[in-house]
Amino acid sequence: MAPLHPAGQGAVTLLRVSGPATLFLLNELTQKHQEKDPTAPPPRLAQLKPLWDGELLLDRALVTWFPGPGSYTGEDSAEFGLHASPYVVNRFLALCTALPGVRMAEPGEFTWRAFANGQMDLSRAEAVADLIAAENPMAHRLAMNQLEGGFARKIALLRERMTEFAALLELELDFSQEDVEFADRSALQKLILSVLEQVQSLRDSFAAGEVIRKGVPTVLAGRPNAGKSSLLNALLQEDRALVSDQPGTTRDTIEEPCILDGITFRLMDTAGLRESIDAVEQMGVERTRLKLAHAGLVLMVAGLDEAPDEAWIDLLNLAGKQSKVIVVLNKIDLATEASNREAWQQRFPDLVMISTRTGEGLDLLRDRMRTTVSLGRLAGDFVAVNARQRAALEEAAQTLERIQHGLGHELGTELLAEEMRAVLRNLAELTGEIATDDLLGAIFSKFCIGK
Repeated sequence: MAPLHPAGQGAVTLLRVSGPATLFLLNELTQKHQEKDPTAPPPRLAQLKPLWDGELLLDRALVTWFPGPGSYTGEDSAEFGLHASPYVVNRFLALCTALPGVRMAEPGEFTWRAFANGQMDLSRAEAVADLIAAENPMAHRLAMNQLEGGFARKIALLRERMTEFAALLELELDFSQEDVEFADRSALQKLILSVLEQVQSLRDSFAAGEVIRKGVPTVLAGRPNAGKSSLLNALLQEDRALVSDQPGTTRDTIEEPCILDGITFRLMDTAGLRESIDAVEQMGVERTRLKLAHAGLVLMVAGLDEAPDEAWIDLLNLAGKQSKVIVVLNKIDLATEASNREAWQQRFPDLVMISTRTGEGLDLLRDRMRTTVSLGRLAGDFVAVNARQRAALEEAAQTLERIQHGLGHELGTELLAEEMRAVLRNLAELTGEIATDDLLGAIFSKFCIGK
């Protein structure tokens, strides 16, 4: 058993129980000792019931009974909606765990039981955590597609197509003395090419899945007083960072999410890049350099009141070592700096000119940010959303390439059959039909208690 969310301020907290002791627990805590009735309540019907602490009424809760296998876990389960008092919740948990056969759930144990009892495959189980963590519409859509089994159906279809030919190759092995060929090699070659293309597309979608799920680390960099903090506030449309005409006021990194067309950009306002004798500012500059090393996108901000000199070019090169860079020229409302504007445009024809004061150019910058972050090859709504799936798809792609090469060089039936078995194992790993205890432990340990 476990609460589905922490106790604290609020109206109601929900607790879930699953396993063979569920009905016993439900009857023990909702009935007085002299009124015990071992029969089950109506299934999937929420009822307001008293919760008893001995002879004392602890609370009145909304109780729902889910007999297995028609429950989330596939086992007998119940949910209790209690008032969200820390005392009520903690006392209820103590009463439950004092009963024989009842203990607190491990992280992810309810979903693990659902997987173990065949209620969902491994890709759908992983999607539960992704749905909880979804921060934008695209992440939500991908998680829901996985949770509804779209990814699993895609993999099942690929396995089905491969299994038919694998069976024919195995049949050839049974009749190896007769030197017969049941699996048409030309048709098999076409199938391998088709499946390989789809597997590679799914594998290559991992980068897009990471962008959709985790967002794009976006660093706002440049010299002090270029307008980085003002740009952060303008993109967020709120005053998140302090703004001052005094250079060097940003000492630490400020990070905030900004969602554009369903993609989350994790905007990081950083200390201005310059040499300084101030120890705290030096620490801020060093943190800026570390953020640049791991950025997915850099908005390299300059002010129209500065020139694109070699020192600024060195900063730009530093930003572009690992990341995609958009050069942003701020303060274009300064009409007296016409010569600087021409110098910047000649040096960087693709720069985006903005004014954080008037808002000019901000929509163009948002469009450039969206188009610069490529989502790569998406196989429709089917995306490899984690490293485990990508690794299995990579192994499947490599095996399919070996089969393709082998067919071109008249590889023997025995070796072809072994490679076909290998690719079927790779595909089975994606949905958890083949999974080790260590792998399952690593996946479900990342879940919160209550799921």
